[in-house]
Amino acid sequence: MRYSLIIPHFDDVERLERLLSTVPVNRSDLEVIVIDDCSSDQYKLESIKLRWPMVNWLTTERNAGGGAARNIGLKEAKGDHLVFADSDDEFLPEAFTYFDTHVDDNDDLVYFLAEALQEADGSSSNRADSLNELCVSYTYRPSSQALKKVQFGHVVPWAKVYSRRFVESSGIKFEETSVSNDVAFNVLLAIQARNVRVVPVKVYRIHRRAKSLTADTSPEAFLERVSVKARLADSLKKLGVQELPSATGWMLASFAYGPRTVYRTWRMCLASELQIDLFRALDPFRWKRFMAKSRADRSEKSAAESSRGQR
Repeated sequence: MRYSLIIPHFDDVERLERLLSTVPVNRSDLEVIVIDDCSSDQYKLESIKLRWPMVNWLTTERNAGGGAARNIGLKEAKGDHLVFADSDDEFLPEAFTYFDTHVDDNDDLVYFLAEALQEADGSSSNRADSLNELCVSYTYRPSSQALKKVQFGHVVPWAKVYSRRFVESSGIKFEETSVSNDVAFNVLLAIQARNVRVVPVKVYRIHRRAKSLTADTSPEAFLERVSVKARLADSLKKLGVQELPSATGWMLASFAYGPRTVYRTWRMCLASELQIDLFRALDPFRWKRFMAKSRADRSEKSAAESSRGQR
């Protein structure tokens, strides 16, 4: 078996079927594993199972999130290479042909590019831009610093192909948190991979929806994201990594949530291996990029919600 495609799913049968229609499910060297995270509408799920009998359908014991679902997929996978997809996205035509062409048996991790569209009207989205820029910059001018930016900045599991042997030998799993459950998995594997390549071709399409544009912005979700980053920094320190993630942005952002969240955030950051760099916070170029991305995100959110309201 050459590939194992792992797909977590929850309550979105229509989009899952859209994704499956872009996968060459009849290939004998590809196994497709869908892990349902205890969807509420099991009738719909059973109907799609009948239409896609070539898929290996699994389920979590309880609703535990995408990280737990992917971990079940990791245990089940038998392919030499691992591919991940979110159930509301899709593969571009010839994606697996590109994998065949560019992925070698000795590769630990191969990065590809993605494109992003607004689901409401099919217009372009900026969601994949920063990840693509990291990859293209490295291929245009390869260096250890450029590769490090890819390793630390490309924190999603899609548009990549992993060696299953490498992943299993690392012992790294997805965190079973409600947010940011894929960050540590991707960064820790990337840092430890010896054979890493970047292939500048697009293989994956992200569909950005009005609902997905509104992430959980509660204080609890914010603190969980900080906790994920803190644990990641501690793990990187144990691996001997010198340049660790910064806490400065999180510490400043905590003021938007009130004094209790500020206290808990600062205490968490100071107790971890996260680095505190005030010069980083004062860097005008970083703020310029941040503001530009924020404006683009707000514009996309407004357009998506407007399109949804007109339907």
